[in-house]
Amino acid sequence: MTSSQPWVRLFPGEWLATTRGMTAAETGVLITLRCMMFERQGPIPRDDARHARLCGMPAGTFKRILASLIAEEMVSADGDNLWSGEVETELSHRHKITNAAREKANTRWTGKGKKINAGDDAVAMQAHSDSIANQNQNITPIGPEGHEHAIDLAGMSRNIRDYAAMGISRDAALAVQCQQCGAEAGAGCAGVRGQGRDAPHIERYQLVAKLREAAKSETATLPIVREGDPLVPFLAKVRGREIIFGTRGTVTATTAELEAAKALAGAA
Repeated sequence: MTSSQPWVRLFPGEWLATTRGMTAAETGVLITLRCMMFERQGPIPRDDARHARLCGMPAGTFKRILASLIAEEMVSADGDNLWSGEVETELSHRHKITNAAREKANTRWTGKGKKINAGDDAVAMQAHSDSIANQNQNITPIGPEGHEHAIDLAGMSRNIRDYAAMGISRDAALAVQCQQCGAEAGAGCAGVRGQGRDAPHIERYQLVAKLREAAKSETATLPIVREGDPLVPFLAKVRGREIIFGTRGTVTATTAELEAAKALAGAA
């Protein structure tokens, strides 16, 4: 990676949900390929023999795992290249944050629109803007201002910040009914301190966290949801992410998740 791309976000809850049911080898191949894509900042040339060596496994095993990841749409094969929609989304977000920071730094240096002359000042400005961009790793696109507006984690409440670190997004919180103000799934909570701003109450984050924790703790046989089931869109809202089906066109869900999905379906 270049100096302007030193890091990427990782949401633990989302990653655990993505790799749930996968073997250690499958998880290892997925993270290795994604890291290579992040390092290249784009699609990587498909080279099964080389990638198998990098993953530390026989070529035949790697090919079978890669075929499974492609079938599950966790990795896409575009001609002779491998790519990932999740990596593309993250890189797009990272570029947006970096460019915004540079523009802000440039505005600060240029004052009322005057351009800085080439030379030492231009070099200093570039170094300063890169520094500002690198410091923005605490910015996350969730919070009272909405998921399209980046805000500093330091400006969030401690509880919301903790849930953000777990990978629970504002969209996931809004996908469940608020137990404090009664806002329906998909609707914003009541204003804060009389203001008309849309700020999800913490109870919604707590409910999403409990649903995810229940998924980790249940050891009995989980209910199976089949592709095409009417509950699938609502189950996706409960989890806060797209449902990825296995090769048999099925996915497991906890009883709590199904109950929440049925509640959303009934309210729709």
